[in-house]
Amino acid sequence: MSYIHHLTSDYFRSIHNDVSYTAVIEKADQTVQDACISLDSLSNEYEMSLQHDCNRAIANYMNTLAPVNDKRLGVSQNKKSPSVKSASSQLNPSWENVVNYARAHLPLEGKLSMKPDGFVYVKVNDEYIHTLFPMLQLEEKEFKEPPYFRSSNSPGAHISVFYEDEHIVPKEIGETFHFKLKQIVLVRTSRKASYVVLQVESLELEELRKKYGLSPKLHGHEYHISLAKS
Repeated sequence: MSYIHHLTSDYFRSIHNDVSYTAVIEKADQTVQDACISLDSLSNEYEMSLQHDCNRAIANYMNTLAPVNDKRLGVSQNKKSPSVKSASSQLNPSWENVVNYARAHLPLEGKLSMKPDGFVYVKVNDEYIHTLFPMLQLEEKEFKEPPYFRSSNSPGAHISVFYEDEHIVPKEIGETFHFKLKQIVLVRTSRKASYVVLQVESLELEELRKKYGLSPKLHGHEYHISLAKS
């Protein structure tokens, strides 16, 4: 209200002084534009933070994945074999069909890309999420597509390669990298959050990280494409 009062006062003052009110309108228009720019900036910062939280959560738990006792997904716990492969087959056998479909219909390559904050990833076809997510049949189990499409600057479907805190600016940005599909697994990152990810293998990405003096795999976990989040 105080801002509106200020504009109104400027308007009547301009009339009183026989000055064109165009300047007042231009000032208000500039204020609105500044507010929009500020809002866009905050939205982008939130998007990047959310994306990195998802990637890091998956990274921290990928190597310690064990079978999950979850009635919502019909999962039975197997104490004798807590391997990723065992967990994958028990979660939902039909997911292997999803992997086979992806192998047959989706490109097994993508271009190395980099966000302004230093996050480097392989941009893959967005159909890895848009097409495969419905095939997982997880909508009724409170899963949804991962939050990678919130703005024009969002990465969409992707494979993380370098985190921003690794401070790597690879010369290979824009080049094409290839990968192979392995299996779909469930990663429980907390009591309230779970991700379904498609693990991939790429010797090219491993060599890329080694070239810049880092471990072959990001934080030691499997390269992956996130397909769903709960």
